[in-house]
Amino acid sequence: MLRAVSPLELPGLPFTGPDPAARRRAVREASDDDLIEACVSLARSLREPDLAPLARAAGLPLAEVVASPFAVRAVALGVQVGATSRHRELRASVDWTEHLAPEVADPEHDVWDRGVLATGKYQGFTADAPHAIYDPAHVSKWGPHEMMHRAAGFFWRPGLTRWELYLSARLNELAPVVLWYGPEQVMRLEEGAFDRKAAGASPAARLAHARWRVEDDAALVARARRTVAQLRDGIAHFDRELSSIDAERARGVRVPAPHPFLDSSGDATAYVVGHHARLTSPDVAAALSIVPEETRASDIGVYRDRVEALFDRLLFSPLRVDYEEAAERRARRTVWDLLLRAGHLGDGADEDLEDDYADATAVLRGAPCDVDAWRARVRDALGRERAAVVLADGSSEGRALDALADGVGQVVPCAWALLDQPDALARFAASEAILDRAPLHHRACAWLEDAPPAVREMAAFEAAIAGAKRDDGVERLCADPDHLPDLLDGRVMKSGAFGLVHCEHDVLTAHAAFAGGELTSPARAPVTLLVGAFFDEVSVVPLPDAVARVWAALEGAAEAGEMVAAIDADLDAPSEGFPTSGDAWIRELCLAGALGYCPR
Repeated sequence: MLRAVSPLELPGLPFTGPDPAARRRAVREASDDDLIEACVSLARSLREPDLAPLARAAGLPLAEVVASPFAVRAVALGVQVGATSRHRELRASVDWTEHLAPEVADPEHDVWDRGVLATGKYQGFTADAPHAIYDPAHVSKWGPHEMMHRAAGFFWRPGLTRWELYLSARLNELAPVVLWYGPEQVMRLEEGAFDRKAAGASPAARLAHARWRVEDDAALVARARRTVAQLRDGIAHFDRELSSIDAERARGVRVPAPHPFLDSSGDATAYVVGHHARLTSPDVAAALSIVPEETRASDIGVYRDRVEALFDRLLFSPLRVDYEEAAERRARRTVWDLLLRAGHLGDGADEDLEDDYADATAVLRGAPCDVDAWRARVRDALGRERAAVVLADGSSEGRALDALADGVGQVVPCAWALLDQPDALARFAASEAILDRAPLHHRACAWLEDAPPAVREMAAFEAAIAGAKRDDGVERLCADPDHLPDLLDGRVMKSGAFGLVHCEHDVLTAHAAFAGGELTSPARAPVTLLVGAFFDEVSVVPLPDAVARVWAALEGAAEAGEMVAAIDADLDAPSEGFPTSGDAWIRELCLAGALGYCPR
């Protein structure tokens, strides 16, 4: 029997005022010491409750939820309304552009590339979606950001105009974007202001880096002092954007808000281009018409006030998450999700489901909800073939494995075949490893950590191939490797694209056999492989220990003569078919692209 989880209580910042604008102004005008004290007090209060149930309800890794105090609050707001996350790779794609808006279709949508399942420019986000999409290709800040979107609801009415959609798109992005650059950076991990390059280099949040949860008072105050400016800046950004939107509503023309790198007006215009045809199609309109006004605003002024109130709640309101109520709302949103996915088929699904919409309208307004029964109703209404796509919604009951199978077959095909476990894909899909913010080959390797050594090593080798990158310094700034002069008159540059893979099994021979259609277990024979990309090819070079040691010790660049001498001094009797001297090895590595040669 499952133990009931107590409701979650979360206090907010202690600033007061007669309305949301006054409370925001109180923060902006507060002294640094008062603001730091308020943020530290908030952080301390969020240490006490168990936040693991919140992360489970949101479908997010715990580390993303607790990355910062305001990440906790944003996720709580999303869970309150019944939202959760659906895994991008485990959710069958209903590509609505094919039927509803072919002019914005993207041929790269749903195509795997180097362990990443590509998403089209317009297919990646819809404001009217009931649940968030969890995409491992995104950085960890997307989790709270997407949950904030769900808490914001959306604007829609039958026959909505492009101008209304533009205004609503700006409003829908307002609180989630301000959260991203403002409040969510306060005390976040080991960060200060958001750094896009640093976030891309370390896309996953790690629990150990959420130091605000364990630091003593002095360290917590210092952390708040370093980052509290982000809160003020975020509120100022919110006020500028809201003022611009109010001016647009009054004047009927676009009024961009000044910002060094954000263009919310341009983004909202792009949303209209990508989504107006979809939102005015009969199939989608039928699915959205059942959503109640508490979630779907039909008046721009009402939606504007709702967004302002949401940001106010993020900052100041005590929040209470009743997990039983959240689960009931999540079930209702799942019915909405199924019907909206059916509408996106764009083939008259609204007519097939016409008899179900009245019941769904009641469900979304609080009538009892049996998700399994609704899944059966959708199957009966659409027929098995069409329903199969709709029902593969990424939930535990509708986990799609086809895209994941294609991805695994691209990045670790031989390792997966060697594993030879029919249920491996389903277990991988249900594991924590699938949630890491990393390319698929890295996640597959992590999941295979407990596999037999030969399988584990094959996965590491294939992951190195799948993730091989190019080094334009070696490619563009060094001599043609096919016509190298005397090496003693120049320097060699180490390619940053290459890495060593050490194996106790001969994965190279087994992989070559697999490519030829033969699956054989790798023989036990230690091998060191140098793997990387050179122009459009992936190079794999088996190395003797002497060459591997010299290559690993090289940092940046070195005199070619010194590297030749180092290899010659350490090189044992060469194996048949391999270079026999340091000079020959340098030339071999230049041909592979692992080194570049720069003459004097």
